[in-house]
Amino acid sequence: PIPGELLDSTHHHAVHVRVRRMPGQTAARDRFGGEAHARYRHNVDPVERWARAGARAGGYGLAEGRVDLDGEVAFVWSDGRPRLEGGPRLSVYPLPSQRLSLELAVLGLADLSGLTDPGHAALLESFAMVSLGRGLTLSFGYELQAAREGAPASSHTTVRHQGYLRFGARTR
Repeated sequence: PIPGELLDSTHHHAVHVRVRRMPGQTAARDRFGGEAHARYRHNVDPVERWARAGARAGGYGLAEGRVDLDGEVAFVWSDGRPRLEGGPRLSVYPLPSQRLSLELAVLGLADLSGLTDPGHAALLESFAMVSLGRGLTLSFGYELQAAREGAPASSHTTVRHQGYLRFGARTR
């Protein structure tokens, strides 16, 4: 094993588990779906570690199967503080094969810690996902976060962005 002080703190490792109810299971016109999910992101720096659990629900397979529109709400524990995150998410499948998807989410993040210097943020998340077949996926994404931290009289705004690469394996 590599000593912790030699690891690169800019790299993150995450585990994401979700259970979905896909539309069309009871009737062809059924477009409602949802999921429950949980994710843990590990990092060498404890401030960069977080756990998240939430739910998504909405309309799937809209516009002849090319659009999914849902809402998301999640409880997040990060940097020793409880937070609530939520907002709309849009997924578009530009190819008839649905092997490529483009996703955009605009989320708000509210600090629930009750601290006198809470941190609130707006988050823009986008990514493209390619299905590799046999339940394997590859995603490239970008995330932009603008946060306000501190008491109203002395608050400051920080902007943070990151790119990411995700590899996924799905079971049916």
